[in-house]
Amino acid sequence: MKAFYDKKPSKHFKRDVREFLKQFDVRVHFKQSGSCSAIEDKLIELDVRELGTVQALWSCVFHELAHIYCWRNNLFEIYHKETLPPKKFAKYIRRNGVRIEKHVDKIGERLMKDYFPDIPFMGCYESAGDVRWYRTWVKRNYPL
Repeated sequence: MKAFYDKKPSKHFKRDVREFLKQFDVRVHFKQSGSCSAIEDKLIELDVRELGTVQALWSCVFHELAHIYCWRNNLFEIYHKETLPPKKFAKYIRRNGVRIEKHVDKIGERLMKDYFPDIPFMGCYESAGDVRWYRTWVKRNYPL
């Protein structure tokens, strides 16, 4: 029997996520292209194609919320605020990006346990395929 978090999100999941994020003064935009991301400290973009289960939905929300937490608290400031010139930033993100994303996952996991302790966090960069996708994305978006 499937656990409740392995099922599809309710048809009201967009409303539920919007309401939840209001307490953090964060908006959310749902889309069907690209990937999930945090835009500075006020907006999360979620690709609905990535949100097939309750677990995937909330794990993604909390991963992106962790990016916002980092932005607001100046954690990994170079990474989140892109304070280096483009070529130096490209080198920086290639060297440090995966490690930072894994740290963001840990923050997201801790946050999610506080709000949804019955849903296990699904890390974004645990598999080799996810890391490969990230490195390809970095090379495409931050050329040397």
